[in-house]
Amino acid sequence: MLRFSNVGHSIDRVNEWIGRIIKYGIFVITGVVFGEVIARYAFNAPTVWGMETSELLFGFFVLLAGGYCLLHAHHVKIDIVYRRWSNRMRAIVDCVTYGLMIFFCGVFIWYGFKIAWGATLMQQTTGTIWNPPLWPYKLVFTVGFVLLLLQALRNFSSYLRYAISGKGEPPL
Repeated sequence: MLRFSNVGHSIDRVNEWIGRIIKYGIFVITGVVFGEVIARYAFNAPTVWGMETSELLFGFFVLLAGGYCLLHAHHVKIDIVYRRWSNRMRAIVDCVTYGLMIFFCGVFIWYGFKIAWGATLMQQTTGTIWNPPLWPYKLVFTVGFVLLLLQALRNFSSYLRYAISGKGEPPL
C-alpha cells in the first residue's frame, strides 16, 4: 500500500529535481541575451528571435520554479504579526492560506489547460516576425501550477497534522 508520506517525499523530490535543473536556465537566458546584444551592437545584425526567446524562456523558468520555491519556503511572508504567534497558531493560519492557494492553483490549472488546449487546436502563435507557437508556453503555465499545487498539498498536510496534534517539530 502506498503511504502518503511516500507520495509527499516524491512530490518534494520532483520539485527539488526540477528546481535544480531550472536554476541553470539563467545561463541559457544570459547566453541568448548576450548573443543578441553582440549581434545587434557589434555586427548591426539583430536576430528576429533573440529577445522573444529570452522572454519565453524566462517565463518557463519562473513558472516551473514555483513548486521548488514553495518547497524551500522562498515565497514572501509578511511576518510582523506571524512571528508573535505560537507554532500551532502559525500552522492553523498556514492551513487556511494553503487552502486558498490550493483553490487558486486548481482554478489556474483548469483554465490554463483549456487555454493551452485551445492554443494547440488553433495553432496560435505570438504574431511577431519570428512567430513561434504559443501552446508550449501555455502548457508550461499549467504544468507549473500543477507542481505548485502538489507542493501546496504536501505542505498543507504537514501543517494540518501539526495544527491538529501540536506535537513534534513544526513544518518549515
